[in-house]
Amino acid sequence: MYTRRAFLQLTALAGLSLLAPMPANADSSNWRDLLIYYRNGALNNYWEKNGRRALKASRLYPGIYLRDALWGTLGLQDMDYLRDCYRWFAEAQMENGQVRGAVALEPELTGVLEAHDDESSLLFILASDLLQRAHHKIEMPRIERAHQFVETHAVDDLYISPPGAFRYWVDTMLFERADALAYAQGMFCLARRAMVNLGLGAVNEGHVAAAQRAYRSFFDEVRGYVTCGKFSRFALAQDVSAVFPEFLSRYLYNEHLLDDEMLVRHTNRILVNASVRARNGTLLGIKNLSTVNGAFFSPIWFAVPGLNLPGVYHNGGHWPLYSIALLALTYSITRDARYARWIEEMVVNELALTQQSQEFVSLAPNALGTFDPARADYSWNALVPVALQWCGLG
Repeated sequence: MYTRRAFLQLTALAGLSLLAPMPANADSSNWRDLLIYYRNGALNNYWEKNGRRALKASRLYPGIYLRDALWGTLGLQDMDYLRDCYRWFAEAQMENGQVRGAVALEPELTGVLEAHDDESSLLFILASDLLQRAHHKIEMPRIERAHQFVETHAVDDLYISPPGAFRYWVDTMLFERADALAYAQGMFCLARRAMVNLGLGAVNEGHVAAAQRAYRSFFDEVRGYVTCGKFSRFALAQDVSAVFPEFLSRYLYNEHLLDDEMLVRHTNRILVNASVRARNGTLLGIKNLSTVNGAFFSPIWFAVPGLNLPGVYHNGGHWPLYSIALLALTYSITRDARYARWIEEMVVNELALTQQSQEFVSLAPNALGTFDPARADYSWNALVPVALQWCGLG
């Protein structure tokens, strides 16, 4: 079977020898001019056959992935395109209501991509609300079924993910037990908000508030950050994307889930112990995932050999969308010019040399600030300029 796990193993072996060097002394005076390459990268992944459109994650990946298509079309600010991508997942919805994370684009490959119990059902509900707001027709029974599946994960208003890998976008993390993940909990808040907006599932403001209280419970008052999880070996991990749902909630709904103080403390802690800088002091990136003290994890805690090395891929690589959204969110609160400067430095390192957005930037000590050309033009990075415009930096 052509699974994502097997595919990632193949790309891990094939790609990491093709790392390109970071630009030396790149001119950052017009760094905002580089932002167009985030949008261009997504446009390069346009796919159409027999009148059916999709947005691929990049040329490297088979099929269409829901999270990539959603963030990418939001970045392109094209709700008609989102509607077309959405249809692939609506039509492939499983009998139990679960929405697949990926769908094959060619009919003869239907079903060969595994359905993982990840955040896709949550994102499907969110996308449904966004499409209704844009006056697109959606099938309410499908949304009801997706919601019923989502609620099977809820325990005391916490969204519980089962053990294993492929549980959310950081999909190579290998959870040894079921866990509540901050990222997924934030998306659960957004899904419940969407259900209220849609008037479905008998979901009310009390349900939304309960999910939001559970999301806030991830904030560690003593250490000062939003923890990755609660029960597994990754419980105290620092996850840059733990507050990505907060950005979405403020951007899409103008609604705060977390307090401003929580967000600023979270960002500052991660910047202190999970930032990686070049010799000249410029910020190359922020580890997407790190231990409570900012260190890399053991490779054996990840599911895909070759993509599990310290500083590579999900084990502490720099993922532009999540790192920049984190700093944009914090800048929107503080208006502190330092966050703007750090965003600038990361953008220049990623885009100045090749004018292509990257899936991730290596923070491995022996390949610092480099990237794999085979993973260029990553669609969901189209949301970066939107985040920067929203916070006043675009």
